[in-house]
Amino acid sequence: MSTLRHIRSLLAMEQSAIALESDNPMPILHGFRELANLTGQAYYVWNEGQGLVRMDVTNAVVPNTKNLEGALHAIADRSHFAVYLMIGVKHALKDFHTCDVIHDIVVESNPSRRKLILVDNELKLPLQLVPHFNCIRQRLLHRGTHSPEHNDHTSA
Repeated sequence: MSTLRHIRSLLAMEQSAIALESDNPMPILHGFRELANLTGQAYYVWNEGQGLVRMDVTNAVVPNTKNLEGALHAIADRSHFAVYLMIGVKHALKDFHTCDVIHDIVVESNPSRRKLILVDNELKLPLQLVPHFNCIRQRLLHRGTHSPEHNDHTSA
């Protein structure tokens, strides 16, 4: 399955929250960026220190989003539909307050307004988040192809 097709299948999932384990997030990021450029929809990527950036306008950083908590609060405050790709979040998932904000985003505050996709090489979701996420493990087999393993409602 091509990366772009894989990303479209992720976005078609019913749940608004996805935990994606991948040993190489770069093809995922490039695929999302390609889709953002093709569709014109709001796709954002977050990296620590860089902040939350709209993929089709790379110089437009959302203010006060360099740390994950600031980015999550910005996401919770947005009223339009968008896809948020959060790369490198495994350590932040150990913080109780961060997990509470994620919970509020995916459960409490109209989750149909957004897709929240957490990406890292290893993700251990806290029990409070597990029922609200589709968890996927992706192993890259060789350049350009991958093998997704999909597990609904299981911790990654």
